[in-house]
Amino acid sequence: MNGKAAACVRLLSSRSRAPSGRHYLLYPIPRFGKAVRIFGSIAAISINPHVAAAQTVTEPAALAQPPAQAVVGGHSNALQAGAQPMPALPYSDEPSPDELAKLLNLSDRQPDPLPDNIDMTHGEGGIFSDLNNLSDQISDLRRPTANAVVRYSTQSDHLDIRQEDASQDLFFNHGVDRFGLGVQAINYNPAVGPSINQYAGGLTGHSKLNNFLEITGEAWINSINWSNLGYYRATYDAYLTIRPSDSLRIDLDSNRRLFDNITSLQMRITAQSWGGSVDFTPNGGIRLTARAAGSSFSDGNWRRTEELEGVWRVDSSPLIEIGFRGTNFHFDKLLNNGYFNPRNYTSGEGVLHVSAPLTKLLSADFTGSVGVEDANPGGDKPLEKAALRLSYKLSRHWSLDTEASYFSSRSSNSSGFARTSVFLGLHYRF
Repeated sequence: MNGKAAACVRLLSSRSRAPSGRHYLLYPIPRFGKAVRIFGSIAAISINPHVAAAQTVTEPAALAQPPAQAVVGGHSNALQAGAQPMPALPYSDEPSPDELAKLLNLSDRQPDPLPDNIDMTHGEGGIFSDLNNLSDQISDLRRPTANAVVRYSTQSDHLDIRQEDASQDLFFNHGVDRFGLGVQAINYNPAVGPSINQYAGGLTGHSKLNNFLEITGEAWINSINWSNLGYYRATYDAYLTIRPSDSLRIDLDSNRRLFDNITSLQMRITAQSWGGSVDFTPNGGIRLTARAAGSSFSDGNWRRTEELEGVWRVDSSPLIEIGFRGTNFHFDKLLNNGYFNPRNYTSGEGVLHVSAPLTKLLSADFTGSVGVEDANPGGDKPLEKAALRLSYKLSRHWSLDTEASYFSSRSSNSSGFARTSVFLGLHYRF
């Protein structure tokens, strides 16, 4: 049931109970929002964001959907980030598409969705239908899920990236906690020079410690090979979520990542990052986010990043949200090591998000933004991003996701960067 509030449905609990004897509908439902109460003869519904499971997605964090960043490990979506041809300029003016967002090490952490109200205008029959659909989703979220994902991107710097992922997610504590195993194979194929193969295997997980604390993490071993050369690197990403109140969420993050461009991979560069993020939701229709991070690079560089973001929900059916995003970062050094490395960078974007069920089995989600970036050195360039995702439920066990995305910072008078990506994921719930 897309766009409806998560609920602890007392109405249905008399005939739907967990093995423990407790009302199974009283357990958290990922993706849905905060407190709504409906009083009357039909139902009493309460929603608490503190018991919402953190992102029980159909893919582990390792295989999460874009955007991604320039600094990635085997666990991140390398196809979401750009790479520079060799030899590179003294600085690169070709940022990875969502390197600009993923420069913040908390970008893998998805914010909580804004809360939504159940539509009472549909009458008693419509509400009962919504609640029954919701109970089916709760049951689905407890079932182990196997995922197979294929991604492909082509970039204006003549680098093609192909990635295959396979993973298994297991859920515990009535769907609140998750443990996953995953493997990846990534091929970087430049127009000139040897291609690079990256193989990774790792673990992902999430645990809700109590109503105020959650921990999410992943750890990977990566093997990078080209010609007769190769090496291994361990990468990880972990963050602690603190929820002091219904309207406030704080995340503290640490990670170590690889880059996803030819030069940086061959130079064996990694980045160690620490950061934090604060989400403030003063009411059901507005979310304000502030992020900050610092990154130490193994080539001696250092990056400081700040970001501000605001989202306003215009409508709930279909879901329409508009917002803004401002990003700023600074590097201590200008190096020629492949990753996007201006001394200073600032960007501003207007953002649109639309999501709606097209049929009972098919849903669509669109995110787009337009803005401008200013890099020094590099100059001003337009900034355009768009992504369309379709999700189709083939049966109670099988589901299919597909996505096409586009990024561009190119114009008629600038070199810039552009990338087109496609994604296909098949998921099986046991």
